[in-house]
Amino acid sequence: MTQLSDIMVSWQLLKARLKNSLSKNPPIIIYQMGKVGSKSVVTSVRKHYRNVYHVHRMNPLHINRIQTEAADYRHLQLNDHIGLWLYSTVVRKRKVAKFITLVREPIARNISAFFENMACSIKRNSRPDIDQLIDTFLKQYPHSVPLTWFDLEMKQTLEIDIYQYRFPKDLGFFHLKNGDHEVLVMKSELDDSVKAECIADFLGVDDFQLIKENVGQSKSYGSIYQQFLKNILLPEDYITKMYNSKYAQHFYTAQEIQQARFKWSKGLNQALSPDNTFGYGTQGLGL
Repeated sequence: MTQLSDIMVSWQLLKARLKNSLSKNPPIIIYQMGKVGSKSVVTSVRKHYRNVYHVHRMNPLHINRIQTEAADYRHLQLNDHIGLWLYSTVVRKRKVAKFITLVREPIARNISAFFENMACSIKRNSRPDIDQLIDTFLKQYPHSVPLTWFDLEMKQTLEIDIYQYRFPKDLGFFHLKNGDHEVLVMKSELDDSVKAECIADFLGVDDFQLIKENVGQSKSYGSIYQQFLKNILLPEDYITKMYNSKYAQHFYTAQEIQQARFKWSKGLNQALSPDNTFGYGTQGLGL
C-alpha cells in the first residue's frame, strides 16, 4: 500500500502543478513507446519550455488492458495518470498542442526496454547468467510493443494513422498537422545534431542542443547490457517477424533493415568487425 499511496500523493501534487501550467501555454507532449531516446528530448526541451510532458500512453482502453493483464501492474503508474489526464484535458478537447514522437529499430528498442524492466533484479544479482537473461528476453518480453504502439496509441488518441503518411526514410524525420495538433516524428538513430535541428525548427527556438540522458551502457547494469548484446543470437523467425512488420517497413530503408538483420543473426562481435559494419555506427547498433 505504501507504493500506491506514494503514487497517489505524487499524482495529486503533480496534477495541481499541471493544471496551473496548462492554463498558461500550449503543451509540448513527448508521446512515444519508451526506450527511444525520449528522455534526452524531454530534458533538452525543458531548458526552453516549462509546459513539457513525457508519456508512453494516453489511450484509456490500452492503459486499462495493461493494468488488467499485467500481474505487476495492479495500480496505475504516475506516467499513466499523466497520460490519462492529458487525454481528457488536451486531446479530447482538441486544445492546441505539439507532440514529439520517436521510433527506434525494434529489436534494439526491445532489448533496451527489457533491461530497464529487469534493472532491479540485475542489481540484486551482480553476476547474472547471460544465457538465462537471453532466454528470459525471448520467452517473456512483450515483443510486439513497438510494432503495435502507433495503432494502439496515436491512431486511437490523436486520430492519426501514421501509416497513411509517407515517411521519408532516408531523411529520418517529418512533421504533420491534424487540426490543432502538430506532430514531429524522428528516428532515434539520427545524429543528435540532426534531431536538435528538427526540434528547434518544430518548436521555433534558437540555440537548441540535445542533452544525453538515460543511456543504457552508462547505467549500473551497463557492462551486463553490453555482454548481452555481444552474446545474443536471435532466431531467424523472430528477426523476420520484427523486420517484416509494417512498423519496420514504414520507417526504415531496405539497407537499414538488411544491416539490422545481419547484426542480430550474426551477433555483434562479428557485426562490428571492420568488414561487416555497413557503415553502421554504435548508436544505430543500440550500444
